[in-house]
Amino acid sequence: QPWSARTLEVAIDREPEQILLSFRKETRYDVRKALKLNLDIREDLDDAGLADFEELYRRMTLTKGANARPAGFFPALRDYCRAWPQRGFIISSWTGAELLGAIVVFTLGRRAIYGYGASSANHPGMPKTHLLHFMAMQHARRRGCELYDMGGFGAGVGDAGPEERTPAQKINYFKSGFGGLQTDFVPAHEKILRPAAYRLIRAVNRMATRARGRAPASAEDLSVEKETGR
Repeated sequence: QPWSARTLEVAIDREPEQILLSFRKETRYDVRKALKLNLDIREDLDDAGLADFEELYRRMTLTKGANARPAGFFPALRDYCRAWPQRGFIISSWTGAELLGAIVVFTLGRRAIYGYGASSANHPGMPKTHLLHFMAMQHARRRGCELYDMGGFGAGVGDAGPEERTPAQKINYFKSGFGGLQTDFVPAHEKILRPAAYRLIRAVNRMATRARGRAPASAEDLSVEKETGR
């Protein structure tokens, strides 16, 4: 299962204000708005926070087409970051006891890589992850990183307005607000250890999304339905 071979690289080998000035105007506004709101920014997630994040991510798989992750995936990532803090970290934004969003970032040499993230649909006027990425860039810079990899940019942002962009293009438009240069790599790959179960889970997620009127059935969905006798 190949991941996107194209990404956005944001230079972070500079002072925080210079990093901020490299963002698109509306992204700078959202970062500064979040700062004025005094959102609570935390590193790491306890078990309750992790459960909240898993629920946010599950909802995102239904609305934005992200790949679902099996039970135990994010707890294992959290434990990995705790055991090897030089290799990655999780930061989150909160208002009171409510989780607004969280991101997982990996660090490798001079590169920090945005791996996973999700945000709440509540409080639509409140920036939830803009500040997280800005803080993550500073955190990675203190660890010696010079580049912040936005973790894929395969579908571009599209030429249409916000209402006509695909879910992937909406995510990419958000990423493009942080500036950076498009860079191509040999694609990374994900080894699927249980292909049948993987295809079934993906098909179920797509059918749930389609039931909400967001996507038509795909050939892969139909083939899995046939194989499972539905």
